[in-house]
Amino acid sequence: MARSVCSNNKKEIWQLRFDVAWVHILRWVVDPAGRHDLNPEFHLYLADRYARLAQHYNHIGNRKKRVRFEEKAKHHYRLGGGGSQPPPAVAMRASAPQPPIFTDAIGRPSESDGPDDAA
Repeated sequence: MARSVCSNNKKEIWQLRFDVAWVHILRWVVDPAGRHDLNPEFHLYLADRYARLAQHYNHIGNRKKRVRFEEKAKHHYRLGGGGSQPPPAVAMRASAPQPPIFTDAIGRPSESDGPDDAA
């Protein structure tokens, strides 16, 4: 059982690495010269991925990589419009969903004996 948890963790780490690489590849395809900055959403996405990688390296005890990825995460978070700290989490209440509307949309033969031409 512990083996599957480890393999899932490895898959997750490789997915994070792939996500970061993919964003950088897409940026290069769109703007090879690097003249334009990324949208804030891209920076926040990268900040999340780098922060997750930093947590992973903290968990396995690799301090050097943890610090490097934490710095990258902070840098992208600031470029994405975030301040020095992420906003506090807030519990929100969603409104109650509306009841479903059922429609009887079944074709039935007409009851009139009118003409059957379509035009």
